[in-house]
Amino acid sequence: MTRSTILFFSMLCTCLCATTGWAAELYAVQVGNPNIVRVDSTTGIVQDAFPIPDNIVGGDFDGLTLAENGTSLLFVEGLVGSGSPLYRLDSQTGDVLSTHTLETDSGFRAGLSFDSANGNSIFVVDNGSGIGRQQGFDGPYAQPFVASSTPQIPGALGGDDFGRHFYNDVAEIMEFDPASGAVINTIPAPDLILTGMAFDGELLYAADANSQLYTLDPNTGTVLNSVMVVGGNGTPISALAATVPEPSAAIIWTSLSLGLMATYRRRRNPDSPTTLG
Repeated sequence: MTRSTILFFSMLCTCLCATTGWAAELYAVQVGNPNIVRVDSTTGIVQDAFPIPDNIVGGDFDGLTLAENGTSLLFVEGLVGSGSPLYRLDSQTGDVLSTHTLETDSGFRAGLSFDSANGNSIFVVDNGSGIGRQQGFDGPYAQPFVASSTPQIPGALGGDDFGRHFYNDVAEIMEFDPASGAVINTIPAPDLILTGMAFDGELLYAADANSQLYTLDPNTGTVLNSVMVVGGNGTPISALAATVPEPSAAIIWTSLSLGLMATYRRRRNPDSPTTLG
């Protein structure tokens, strides 16, 4: 392979890194189907679906979160009394891995978030009573864990085991510390009432009662993108969760470019080191 060919591929990689964006996918509960679907956050198009476990119809508000470093997905129905089933699903197939109990005081809950680093904490909006925390899948329940405000149903939580956690209270989104429960930042919400939120480690996502899906800057609340999610038979999204992010296009193309350059150098001078610099 000639040097000019290598340079051509390097320039092509640079251009593709600048122009190619990989769409983030999210999980969403569409109770009108009723399914848990995978949604392209840039277009709103549903990519895939699997049924809600145990033929649960779901309600206008439910709980969904990525957990255990992306290997599982947790789901809870919103309109069930205290001690409702918490389903631990395979995040790729939707198969039920295990069933647990989620305790709440109000009997109505919405939103879920998970934190492996803090004892497998499960956070939930306990209607009008703040954010509750269950320590592990079958551990003790503490309410309120976040007591500085009392978000009402439908409520929404985003965190998905990426270390940061957010909840919606009317027209604001609050970020709270998963270890202490203290609110550490407040940003504007894109709508008065959110029915779901998700966080993928970089961006925050929110859905409203009209199935409008927003991509937000988690530090400022700036709306970066907004699309309508199709399907659902006229019912809103009742919960959101993140997916494990794909490798970025920049990383893939840069690795390809460096590999081509290393190959070229080895062929030009087999005795020279293979590192670039």
